[in-house]
Amino acid sequence: MKKIYIDTDMGNDDIMAICLLLASEVIDITGISTVYGVSGAQTGALNLAKLLKYLGKNIKIKSGSPQPLFEKTASFPLPDRLRAENLVLSPRLKNIKTTIQRSSQKVEKFISEAIGGEKVIIVALGPLTNIAKYISAQTKNINQKLKIVLMGGGLKRGNVFPDRYAEYNIWLDPEAAEIVFNSGVSITMVGINATDYVLATKEFRQQIESIRPRTKAGAVIRDIILLNNGDFDAYYDPLTAAIVMDESLITSSLRGTVDAALKDKRRGETQFQKNNKGNVNVVMKVNASFFYSRLLQVVRGK
Repeated sequence: MKKIYIDTDMGNDDIMAICLLLASEVIDITGISTVYGVSGAQTGALNLAKLLKYLGKNIKIKSGSPQPLFEKTASFPLPDRLRAENLVLSPRLKNIKTTIQRSSQKVEKFISEAIGGEKVIIVALGPLTNIAKYISAQTKNINQKLKIVLMGGGLKRGNVFPDRYAEYNIWLDPEAAEIVFNSGVSITMVGINATDYVLATKEFRQQIESIRPRTKAGAVIRDIILLNNGDFDAYYDPLTAAIVMDESLITSSLRGTVDAALKDKRRGETQFQKNNKGNVNVVMKVNASFFYSRLLQVVRGK
């Protein structure tokens, strides 16, 4: 079993990724926190609680950072935020009645307790604010067994309009990303270069239409794929989850160091320096057919 900790901004493809991880027989989730991104942290936590209740899963969750480390200067487009927060692509979750327990505990303390000193993979599916707070709060050496697999960034590529030099998860809090990239922790970066191989195509959507899922997780994933109307153009977070479950999906990567640009027009850009001793492994290419087949398998269910 792989022990993982999830940090998410609860976008629609985040929900898909979480369903994939929950459906896996090789994954043990130690906790989940939410962060400001495509959803607000509090609303995201409530929607996460609805998802877990619907799937019958009992996992500790925490509403984390409601804003970046410093001044909030960037955000997802409002239509994207509203569709994510209102669960437009997950209609079976909308009317689930649940609450989340409010707590004064800081998110960095929650993460620390969920991870402990064990061998754990942090799966970061949103801006890196919570993870940066956790890393910054370590008064002793950070857990040497810790690894991070994150969805974010890209080499000379991005998805933030109009210039496309930055990717949203990094652009929303580059100061946090800089802390994480320079932490010395072993990082696998699943960025735009990799997700370009797993686009949300009409052909794949047509394959999904004929499937009648046997599990609730499969049903949620199918809903999101079929109702996706420009919410996402590639399976960003699902690919990240799939790589956590099986690294053999990666067919090409580059080892080096990464910095997040903090100033001027390049703010949020991920800047890479090749270095065989670097702490960041940037995924460049993946086995797309393997990914799509795994996704179909989960949608079908057992």
